[in-house]
Amino acid sequence: MRTFLFTWNPSKWKWHDLAEAVFKVTNGEEYNRYWSCGNRKDIRDGDRFLLTRLGVAPKGIIGCGSITSDSYPLIHWDESKASQGIEALRNDLLFSALSDIPLIDLAILEEKFPGQRWTPQSSGTQVDEGIANTIFKQLEEQTGSTLDWTVSPNNKVFSEGQSKKLTIKTYDRSNAARQACLEEYGYNCAVCEFNFGKSFGSRGEGYIEVHHLNPIATIGTEYESDQRPPTSMRKLPQNAAPETPCHFN
Repeated sequence: MRTFLFTWNPSKWKWHDLAEAVFKVTNGEEYNRYWSCGNRKDIRDGDRFLLTRLGVAPKGIIGCGSITSDSYPLIHWDESKASQGIEALRNDLLFSALSDIPLIDLAILEEKFPGQRWTPQSSGTQVDEGIANTIFKQLEEQTGSTLDWTVSPNNKVFSEGQSKKLTIKTYDRSNAARQACLEEYGYNCAVCEFNFGKSFGSRGEGYIEVHHLNPIATIGTEYESDQRPPTSMRKLPQNAAPETPCHFN
C-alpha cells in the first residue's frame, strides 16, 4: 500500500461543494469525487492519499482517505484546456477526513519532515510510508476517528442481510455527477436564471439545487448518467445552467 500527495489550489479551481463535503465526512457519511493526479499513471485502487491545500493561505493538509480507482483519463479540469479537448489523468478518492482549514499546517510539515516535498506543482507525489503513517496517526488523534487501511474500500467485507422494516424508499445519487454538472454549467437556474450568489451575496454563493429532468424514482434501477442538457436547453445562454432541472439521464 502506497500513499500519494494530492493538491488543491483554490486560486486555480473552486471546490463548489466543499462545505457540503466537510459536513458529510465529519458526520460519517460517504463522500467521494475524482481528482487530478498529474502525470502519475501508476496510482492504483487501494492506495492512500493525503490532500494538501496550496497556493492560498492557510496551507497544509486538509484531508485524507482511500484511492478507489486506477488512474484514468478524463477531460481536463482547466476550462481553457478542456475547450481544446485536452485530457488529464484522474483518480477516484474516498474521503476519511476532510476540513476546510488545514488539519496540519504546511509549516509544521516542512519542519518535521524536511526530506519530503510538500509543495509540488501537481498531484501524484509519493509520500514516504514512515512519514505517511505518522501523519495518519496524527489525523486520527485530531479527528477522533480510526482510519482503517487493511483492505481496499472496494473489497471490504461487511455483515449484512438482517431484515428491518422501512416505510420509505430512497435512491442513491451521484456526488460526482452533480459536481460535474455544476462545473460545466455554473449556478444560474436554467429555467428562470436565478442566482443565489447575486441575490444573497457570499451566503448564497456556490449554492443551487440540482434536479433531474426525469425523476430518479421513476427509473427504478441503477443507470449511467451524464450532465449534458437536453437539446431544448442547449439554446440557453452559455452561463445558464440546466440545474433546475439538470439533465442527468
